[in-house]
Amino acid sequence: MQELLHYLRMIKRSWWIVALTALTALNIALLASYLSTPMYQATARLIVSPGPSLLAGEDKDLVSSLEALDKRSIVATYVEVINSRRVLRESRDELGLSAEEMADYEVSAVVLPDASVLQLSVVGPNPETTARLANDLSQRAVAYIENLYLVYNISLFDQATLPKSPISPQPARNAAVAVVLGVVLGAVLALVREHLRQPLDTVRDRMNMDKHSLAYSRRYFKNRLDEELMRHQAGNLSLGVIELEGLPDWQETLSKPAYQRLLRRIKGILQDEMRGKDVIGRWDETSFAVLLPGTSGSTAIQQFESVQQALLQPITLDEDQTVQLKPYTGVAALQEDERYAAALIEHAETALNRAHRNGRNVILFTPDVALSYASAEHKNGSNAKTP
Repeated sequence: MQELLHYLRMIKRSWWIVALTALTALNIALLASYLSTPMYQATARLIVSPGPSLLAGEDKDLVSSLEALDKRSIVATYVEVINSRRVLRESRDELGLSAEEMADYEVSAVVLPDASVLQLSVVGPNPETTARLANDLSQRAVAYIENLYLVYNISLFDQATLPKSPISPQPARNAAVAVVLGVVLGAVLALVREHLRQPLDTVRDRMNMDKHSLAYSRRYFKNRLDEELMRHQAGNLSLGVIELEGLPDWQETLSKPAYQRLLRRIKGILQDEMRGKDVIGRWDETSFAVLLPGTSGSTAIQQFESVQQALLQPITLDEDQTVQLKPYTGVAALQEDERYAAALIEHAETALNRAHRNGRNVILFTPDVALSYASAEHKNGSNAKTP
C-alpha cells in the first residue's frame, strides 16, 4: 500500500504530463475520426439445409459418400466459393465497378458457430453499393453452390439492407479510448520522469552542498535567498545566522573525520529543529545560516530559541569524546522596503555581532523598535536589546 501511495505521489507531482498526454491523444483521435472516410457494413445470411434426396434416402451410394464428409467441411467449402475471385469478379462486373473501386470494399464470409448459417459481410465507403454487392454475391453463391452437392440446399436467409450509419469511425468511442490510453501513457511517462529526475536532483544537490557539513554552500544559499526574496516581496521571510563559539578550537583538536562528523551533527540538529521547507547553509568556517520562507520575525525568534537549546546540549562524537559549543544567533526579518539580499544579510550579521558582543544568545534586528530576545536560559534574568 505504501509503495502504491509513493507511485501516486510521483504521478501527482507530474500531473501536467498526464493531462498533456491525454489531451494530445484526444486531439489525435478526433482529428483521425474527422479525416477518416466513413465505412458502412451490409450483411446477408445464407442457410444450408438437407435436400429432398437426402431426406427421402434416395441414391444411397451418394448419401453414403456424403455422410463420410463432415457437414462443417461442406459448409466451409461454401465459404471458400463465396470468397473466390471468380464470384467476386462476376459481381464486380455486374455492378459496373472498376478494379480500383472494388479494392475499397472488403468481403468476408464466415460460418456462424454451432449453426449451418453462412454470414456474408461487405464493408465499403458507399452504403448503397455495399448492400448491392452483398446481395449480388449471395445470389451468385447460391446459384453456383446448388450444383455442387445436390443433397444439400443453400438459400438466402436474410438479404442485406441499406446501412443507415457507418461502423467507422466512431468519434465518441475513439475519444474515450484515446483518453484512457493517454492517461495510462502519461502516468508511465510521469513515473519515468520522476525516476530520471531523482538521480539528477541528487547530483545537483551534491554539487551545491558543502562537502564537510552536507549543508548547502554559501554560494547556493545566497542564490536561494535571492529566489525567495522574489517570491516573498510582500510576505514574510526571515534569515538567521548562527555562530558557534569554540568551533575553531575543535577544528584544531579533532581529526579531520571527527571534525567532519561534528559539522554534520550540527547540520542534523538544525534540520531536526527546523521545518522541511527551511534552507540550511554553511555560512563560513564558524557559522551556519538558516532561511525561513513564510516566517515572520517573532515566529523565527521562537524557532531559533529552540535551536539554541538544542545546540547548547553536549554533542557526543565517540564514547569518550564530547563537544560543547556556545551558539549565538542574529535574526533579520524582511522589511517592506527591502528588495535586496545584501540588506537582509547585513541586518542578520549586525544582529549576530550585537548578540555576541552583549552575550545574548538570540537577537532580532528591527530598524523601528529596539527589541532583543534572549534564549530560554536567559529569559528569566535578561532584558531584550536590539542593535
